[in-house]
Amino acid sequence: MKKLIIILSIVAFVVSCSTSKKTIEVNHKQVKDSVEYELIIFDVGFDTWFIMRDNESMKKSEEYYKFKNQLYVIEWNIRYHRGSSLYDCYIDYEPHIDYGFDFNYKLYMYFKYFEEKNKIKLLIH
Repeated sequence: MKKLIIILSIVAFVVSCSTSKKTIEVNHKQVKDSVEYELIIFDVGFDTWFIMRDNESMKKSEEYYKFKNQLYVIEWNIRYHRGSSLYDCYIDYEPHIDYGFDFNYKLYMYFKYFEEKNKIKLLIH
């Protein structure tokens, strides 16, 4: 009985640690012959920040956001592999996949939010 409690405690600890680190999640949904992608951001302040800055007249093209996201993801993943605590997950972003405008726009805006919140620049412009 004591061994069972210890094993369950260890499993619960590992599960709780592994789920708290993920910041960005990409969901793939199969719809008929196409795939839809959903970006889920677990950073508590992002949604409010995003709503305050979501301005239709300021939006650029999907190609712009896709290009910028490629650069941001490369830099993010480099910093993640260096072990910085700010970058607590690897972002699996494939440049050849068509994620759609909304996904690319929201991911780009997350990078902007992250820079503003942490007072850092991911990219040198």
